[in-house]
Parts: sequence; structure tokens; C-alpha cells
Amino acid sequence: MAYELSEAFYAGLSTLPLDDVTDQETFTNLFEDALNAFRGGKVYGSNSASTRGDELKRGFNRSINSTGDVALHSDLAAGISAVKATRAATGLGIPQVAYLTGNSWHRDIAMFKVPAAGMNDYNSSDIVLRYPNDHFVGISLKKKKAMQDASPPLTNAAFSSFLQNDAVSQLLEEIEEVRYKFFAKIIWDACHQTGRNSPFWSEKEKKILLECGAQGKPQKIYEPTGEFTKTGKPKTEKIEYRLPDIKLQPNGELSLQDAKRVLKMKVDVWRWSAKDNDWKREEVPLINLKDVDHVRNLNPRLPSKDNIQTRWRNYVNGQLKGSSTLWTDFVNIMNKDDEITVGGQRKKFKDYMADTLLTRALKLDLKKVLKDAGVTPTFDFYLVEGVGKATNKPLFYKADADLNPIEGETTTDSSLAAREGGKKSGKLLRTGQFVMEPSIGTASVVKAETLLEKINKWCGTGCTNEVRLEKGSADAASAEFGLYMTSSSGVTIKALNITLRYGGSFVAHPRFHATMTGDFKKQFKTN
Repeated sequence: MAYELSEAFYAGLSTLPLDDVTDQETFTNLFEDALNAFRGGKVYGSNSASTRGDELKRGFNRSINSTGDVALHSDLAAGISAVKATRAATGLGIPQVAYLTGNSWHRDIAMFKVPAAGMNDYNSSDIVLRYPNDHFVGISLKKKKAMQDASPPLTNAAFSSFLQNDAVSQLLEEIEEVRYKFFAKIIWDACHQTGRNSPFWSEKEKKILLECGAQGKPQKIYEPTGEFTKTGKPKTEKIEYRLPDIKLQPNGELSLQDAKRVLKMKVDVWRWSAKDNDWKREEVPLINLKDVDHVRNLNPRLPSKDNIQTRWRNYVNGQLKGSSTLWTDFVNIMNKDDEITVGGQRKKFKDYMADTLLTRALKLDLKKVLKDAGVTPTFDFYLVEGVGKATNKPLFYKADADLNPIEGETTTDSSLAAREGGKKSGKLLRTGQFVMEPSIGTASVVKAETLLEKINKWCGTGCTNEVRLEKGSADAASAEFGLYMTSSSGVTIKALNITLRYGGSFVAHPRFHATMTGDFKKQFKTN
């Protein structure tokens, strides 16, 4: 697992008294204090507080030891910002214990690690603080270097995970159909390109190096016949086809069945296995093809510097950039007025979709999820975004009125530095030392339960919500959306910035990233 070191600093700092950090000396001393606190007995990992014996704390400690000073001190600055804001928002001081979470949670807090909404671990707390009377506080910690910087994503999940509900199965099928047809048409078009227009054209070899058209590898799939065996198993028949066997419909689109067949097209790819010290062949969906230079039946003289290795993925990415029809079709489905029944209540799909995106990104229903799971101790969940960084600055001798050095005084501000010979034109007089100068901003703190109450109050008799496509990326296979809430009084606010992004696989659904907008945080934040 990856170790986010701001979490280690937050855990250590949360067990310390924390005064205002106004100078480099205080900041530098606090660095060692925070690390000692993290390694001490009040910060628990998966099993214990031992830095040697606990696997989670040991992993954090290894990462700390291999990370540079500037990065570590920047995480300290973000941690200071986050802890101070948390204490101000909660009204609570130093906890009895701080728990780090990871793949497995300490037995004291394991009850709070609950599955929900298709996620094995719905509770996204990075640190859990324990206070008297079985009062626990979960912290979902994010960080950024400066107040004006964009916020990091609150969630990174497959888009399909927001549609895991029987009530919206029909809409999910529509999204699946749009996705199948879009990507299948990309393959169909590419495989019908000839000459230099083909994404598989090699300028050096003056030919197409992957034949997925008439000369391509025959595809074999098994499809259900609609009949069943005596034991009730579906019967299938073997279908063999090449891409030219698949024709477009009169409207210029592929049928859903043909689109699925095209997406199942595979080619053989040879990959080098260091483990076996040999080449291993595997079948790869053509839509995901990366190693075009290793595909079986390619020209054996395939040039290594002919841009072929990335040509196919670049071609597919190009179809997803800018104003791709896929993003438009997605948002049109998400804003459908079709009514569905959820929890015994009728609502429009677009309201359900927007509510689901907002609720799961911000974990607004975590309190209810824990209650339904039979968890009795009090658990408050906070979204905290620390703001801070450190800069490694040279230390100068401080100047008197005549620009000569003042004995025993130094500064990081070059405008206050002494100069050689006491002349303005003289060189700045450096001590030869460097110090870490902190920049600590005001963290944002949002309590999920309070946020839900504030949203309900703001909405009045009810909000209408809408997801809007804002722009497709010109550089990546992604698009930006906005989730907008309109109150019963007619006031509209943009609640979430949403990004849908395709990563390593085009066959899977895109990833969903969401962040709260500045206006939303200003309207509803706790601190």
C-alpha cells in the first residue's frame, strides 16, 4: 500500500499540545516532536503501537526514512494546519489514542470498517481519534500546498459503483450500451482505415503492421442460444467471425450485439516474463492494446522507433478528448427525468444520480450506515483538508542600518540581509546554512452529519439537482462535470467538481473523481 505521510504527522501531532507555529525554530523542533509522537505509544497501527512490531507503522516509518526533508516538512505543515482546524471545529483536545487505518484496522476500531454501496470499506477515515466515553472521530485527510491550489479528489471509484441498485438497472444498461457502441465503433473505424490513415501504419515499413480487417485473426466466441440443458444450464454455440463480417446499421451505428462482438476481439501479445526468463503469450482485447510491437503475426522487422508502441492507445485517447459524444451521452442519461422507486419513494433518476454522487463522495450517510450495521459507539466523521508546505531557504546574516551584519542575528529574507563591504552592490552575506520555512494555511473542516443537516435546511422544501458536462480534456481521456444544486427558493450552487477519466483499461468503466467546490465549502463548512 502507499503511505501518505501527512497522515503519520497528523496522528503524531494530534497527541501533542499544539501552539501557533510562527517561526522556523518552533517548526523545526516540532518536526522531531511529531515524529517521536508518531513512533510513540499513543499512535496505533493495525495491531499495536510498536513501530517495529506493527506492520502498518513499520511501513510508514520506512517511507519516512526514505523521503526527502522538504517533502517531510511540507507534510508536517499540512498536518499542523489540519490538526489545529480539527480541534477548533470539534471543540475536542488531545485524544486518548490515535489509530492509523490501512488494509486492516486495529481491533478497537474494526467495527467502524463497514461495507456499503458496493464498497468493501465505505468508511474512508484515514485516522481515527478516540476520546473518553467511547467517542470516536474519523478523519478523512487531504492536503494541498496553498489556499489557492485545487483540492485533491475526495473519492476515486469506478463510475459503475454509483449505479449498483436494482432500481436503476435499466439506466445502467443504457450507459453500458452507449459505452459498448462508442468503443466498438472506434475499433471498427480503425480496422477499416487503409494506408497512412491507419493507426497501425508504419512509415518506415510503408505498410500496415496489424491486420484486424479482412486478413485479421478470426475471432471465436460462445453465445447463448436461448435453450437450456436438462440440468438448467444455458446452451451456447460457437460463433466464428472476422471484423468485415460485421456491418453498420442504416443509421451508421453498430447493433448492440455486434458492438459486444467487436469489443471481444483479441490479439495475441508477447510479453517478456522476468520470472520465467522467457516470452509469454497472452490474449489482449484490441481496445486495450499497448504492446503493438509484440503482437503475433506483425512484420518481424517492426521498427522500434516508429511510434507504433503507443499508436493505438493514442488513437483511442484521441477519440475521448474534447467534445467526445461519449461524455455527452453519459450526461444525457444521468439527467433523465424517468421516475424510479428507491426506498419506497418515487424520484427522478437525475435527482437520484446527483444525490448518490453527493452522498457517497462526502459520506453523508455514514452515520446511518454504521447504525444499520449495529455499531453503538459514537462516531463522528470529518472531511479535513490541510494546507501547508515548507521551503528550504538559505540563511543570511541580518543587516544593520549600514548593511553590515548584526552579530548573532540571521534572516531568510534577502531584503534584510547584510551585504559585502556594507554596499548595496555587495554580495549577500550567507551563513552557509539552510532552514525550513513553513507556510501554514487555514484547513477546511466539514462534518458529514452537520453538512447533511445544513444541506437539508438550505434546500428548503427540496433541492433539484443536475449534472452538467463542462468540458472535455484536450490532453487526456477525461471530461469535467459539475454537480449543481438548486434550492426551493431558486438559488443554485455548484456543489462538486467531477472528473470522469479512463486509465489503463478502456473496457472497464471510467474512474470517478470528485472535489467540493470553493462556494460549497464556504456555504457549508464546519469551521
